[in-house]
Amino acid sequence: MRVILLLVLIISISALLFLLLSYTSPLYTKRSENIVPKTQDTIAYFQPAVIHSDCNNASVAATIQLDTKNTPVSSAQIELQYNPAYIYNLSIAASDNNLFGNSSNYEVSINEVRPEYGRVSFIINSKSKDILGNNPIADVTFNIYPQVASSSTQIKFLNKSTVTQDKSRNSILSETIPLTILCQK
Repeated sequence: MRVILLLVLIISISALLFLLLSYTSPLYTKRSENIVPKTQDTIAYFQPAVIHSDCNNASVAATIQLDTKNTPVSSAQIELQYNPAYIYNLSIAASDNNLFGNSSNYEVSINEVRPEYGRVSFIINSKSKDILGNNPIADVTFNIYPQVASSSTQIKFLNKSTVTQDKSRNSILSETIPLTILCQK
């Protein structure tokens, strides 16, 4: 009799444990969400990506390119950082016939260079529609101090840089490639 009672008790406890462990509370269930794949495939980069110079008060120019791949864009916010101990007299301007077309097709809403911090903010917006392409958006010119000869420096995109579509505030910028300046005597 004791054996049967013990067996019934073990089976009952096992059944309760099974029910408790297999029960999923609605408070802890993982909801099924519609996951929209991100189309972040836009790249911002400098053309050329590497500049070789004697860096003796050299005047240097590079273009910021935007490759939208298969994703149309309507706006680009370019945030750059550079070392003001190496680079001076930096300026940025919209490229002629850039990704958004000629000057009647876009507007530059911010164009700010802060040399004391080595920072640049530049925002360009399409006036009409989203655009596809691999085209320039801005031209950067600057000088390099002569005392940095036989050294190197970069102008880097900050994480605050964004590229957006007309109907979205989310950035579709997936990659940035800095400008490297190699100073050689």
